Amino acid sequence: MVYKRYGQVFNQIRNQKHLPLSFFESVGINKSSLQRFETGQTMMGFERLDAALQAMNVTLGEYEYFLNYFQAGYLEEIVDEVIGNIYVRNTNRLQLIAQECKESNQMILYHACRSSFEELDEDSVEIIASYLYDIEQWGYFELSIFFISMECFSERTIMHLMNDFWNKAKEMYGVFKYRRRFLETSYKAIIHLSKLGYKNSVDSIIKQSYFSDQVYDMYCENLRRIALGFYKQSFIKVEEGRKEWEKSCQLFEEFGHIELARYYKLILQ
Repeated sequence: MVYKRYGQVFNQIRNQKHLPLSFFESVGINKSSLQRFETGQTMMGFERLDAALQAMNVTLGEYEYFLNYFQAGYLEEIVDEVIGNIYVRNTNRLQLIAQECKESNQMILYHACRSSFEELDEDSVEIIASYLYDIEQWGYFELSIFFISMECFSERTIMHLMNDFWNKAKEMYGVFKYRRRFLETSYKAIIHLSKLGYKNSVDSIIKQSYFSDQVYDMYCENLRRIALGFYKQSFIKVEEGRKEWEKSCQLFEEFGHIELARYYKLILQ
């Protein structure tokens, strides 16, 4: 069944900007195709939708915000809260969130949240892994589940999932919050697999998680330096690498992210 709201929201934005259907012919979208999309008869491919939004000077993030009635998605809010509490190491709150997820039958999120404060049994790990293996389109929620639960997976599973979302989620790299979670996940994998000694896998992640045309994001750049510093400490020059990630942790402290700096200092010791 076609999700009609995508077209309805697009129509509202277009009308608000007083743009005729013919306006989008310049980006290769004819009037009849656009009209069918707006009336819910068909869906529009991601690349064409992105081009149409750009023509209206509307970002994908703004469009998604309109789709969600000017609110972040409920599940996205929960995963952000989980990750925030992982950084401040608030186990009590994480246990409460896990219980709330269980009671509301959000079992993937329940198991993922549990992985942040206790070791999962094989069945629980398999439930999360199977869910992630079956993903056709990686969204913010799915990336966040992988980010939260990554450390309970084998190196082979991690690399399979990394390759999967590199191949399937490239288009979403242009949306700020997706790009940030995309990179956070990559840098977490660099740190985790460096700890385990998988240099070849880490080399692959480093190569594929850097984009020469990336939009500068100081937060992600500092995370990258922490990850690369730990990589250097693990495989190249111990003291030099350690100084690099310690310097980046200090930078987080200087900008007021005390808990985040403390989190990385603890996990990298």
